[in-house]
Amino acid sequence: NNSYGDTADLGSIVHTAFDNAYSNAGILRFAAAGNAALFSCNSVMYPARYSSVIALGATDSSDKIASWSCRGRCPPRS
Repeated sequence: NNSYGDTADLGSIVHTAFDNAYSNAGILRFAAAGNAALFSCNSVMYPARYSSVIALGATDSSDKIASWSCRGRCPPRS
């Protein structure tokens, strides 16, 4: 579990380390999506944004998405 993040990519060395942990050693990493009060879609921070990492967001006391939690893709609009 990784509870740190940044809006900018952490660099190729960090990205490669996460990818290699997953593809070469079968280590699945979890990271905080971020708590930046970005109320929009596609606001997940790094390293949670890497495809080899599972992003975890926050929920409130009613188990709804917390208003401060960063989010992934938005559902398509019909």
